[in-house]
Amino acid sequence: MRLVYMMMFLLFAFIACEENVNQYAEIETEYNLFMIINTGNPYQAGIITKSYFGNGTDPNFNYVDPFVEDLQVRMWYEDTVKIFEPGLLTINQNTASESNIKVYEHNDCIIETNVAVELEVVLNEERRFRSYLLTPDTLQFIADLTDQILPPPEETHIIANWEGVSRQIIFLPRLKIWYRKTDFIDRYYYVPIAFTDYEGERIPVFSRGSAVTNISIPLTIVQQAMEDISAGDFRKSDYKIMKAFWEIAVFDENLSTYYAINVDAAEDFNVNLNSFRFSNVSGANGLFGAYHITTLPVRIDPDYIYSFGYVAGFPY
Repeated sequence: MRLVYMMMFLLFAFIACEENVNQYAEIETEYNLFMIINTGNPYQAGIITKSYFGNGTDPNFNYVDPFVEDLQVRMWYEDTVKIFEPGLLTINQNTASESNIKVYEHNDCIIETNVAVELEVVLNEERRFRSYLLTPDTLQFIADLTDQILPPPEETHIIANWEGVSRQIIFLPRLKIWYRKTDFIDRYYYVPIAFTDYEGERIPVFSRGSAVTNISIPLTIVQQAMEDISAGDFRKSDYKIMKAFWEIAVFDENLSTYYAINVDAAEDFNVNLNSFRFSNVSGANGLFGAYHITTLPVRIDPDYIYSFGYVAGFPY
C-alpha cells in the first residue's frame, strides 16, 4: 500500500509540470488517469487529472487544481458494477507531513485474484476513457526453500523462495515483524535487506521490485532491525513481539511494466514525470493496474525475542 500511495502522490504532485512549454501555442487539454487495484481490499481509489495553461511563469501565483470534478467513474468485474464517488485520500497519515489529495473512491469494492476488470470514465457525451486488466494470481511459496522460523537454525540468512508466474510479472518482497507495546496497538516493522551510510546517518535499504523469485536477508540485518524497534527506549519489556511475516506483492502486467519503466527512470532527477513512458488507458494518459499481496507467517523463537529484552507474544 505504501508504494501505491507514494506513486499516486508523485503523479498528483508533478502532473502539472511540463518541460519546454510554448506559452503562446494553442493548448489542448490532456487527461491523466492513475488507479491501482489492491485485490481483497474493500477500499479502491484513483486519481484523474488534467493539464492546464497558466497565466505567467511564477508557480507561487499560478496554481490550478488539476483534479477533474463531476466525472462518471464505473468499474465492472464478474457480475458486479461499482460507481466511484469523489473523496479524499490521506497521505503520510499520523505524521507532520500529513496531507489529503482528491480521488475517486469506493469503500466496498472487493476484487479477487485472477479476475478481469474494466474501468470506464465518462467525461462528457463526446469523450470517455477505458482500460482493462486481469488481476494477478496468488503466488505459491516453495516450502522446502522458505524459512518459517526466525532465526533459522545454523544459518546466516533468512530466505524465502516462491514460484514464478510470468517473465513479465514483478514481485516486491518484504519481511515484516508484528509487535505491540503497552497500548496494545498492532505495529509492523519492515526489515531492510541492508543498511548504508549517508552523511553519517544509517539508512535502510529495501528490496526493489523485480522478476527474481527469492529474497535473502542477513541475520545481522534482522538483529539490527529488532534493536531498532525500541531504539531510544530503555523499557524493553514494554514491547511484545508477536511474529513475523513474509509479504510478497505480485504486480499485474500493467503495473509491472509501469514500475519497470517509470520507477527505475525516476531515479534520474531530470526525468519528466508527466511524460508517460507507458499508458494502458484508451483516451487518456495513465495507468490502470493491480497488485496482490501473499503472506506467510514466520515464527520467532522466544529465546531470540528475550535476548533483546522483549516479551514473547506467542510463547511456543
